[in-house]
Amino acid sequence: MYYKLTMPHTTSKGIRTKRVDVRPKASKRKEKAKADNLKLSIQDIRVTKTLKSEIKERSIGGIGQELVIKKSSEEIILRSLKKKMKAIEDLLAKQKDGHILDSQQLLKIDTLDTILADIEKYCK
Repeated sequence: MYYKLTMPHTTSKGIRTKRVDVRPKASKRKEKAKADNLKLSIQDIRVTKTLKSEIKERSIGGIGQELVIKKSSEEIILRSLKKKMKAIEDLLAKQKDGHILDSQQLLKIDTLDTILADIEKYCK
């Protein structure tokens, strides 16, 4: 609820709305905060690192959407295997077009069987 009051410090002497507020003045709030800080012990002030296991998962999106940001380790491994698979497919396409591949690229192509086996293992 707002009351219309004439504020004496205004130059136009116009009517301004003043918020009816029950909180104390800023100086009183600062004094109280300072007193509260003096009451804290060293254990309260000390900054400690939060363990990864204690960090809560955040949800993204609007109302009704519960999408979790963190992924399981299996999903992360599967994603990396798919990236490796795509890289090998690109190398095979280059080789098919007639490009000469390095020894490292040929070694990467040789790992195709193990990557396929790992993908099958994690997809189950």
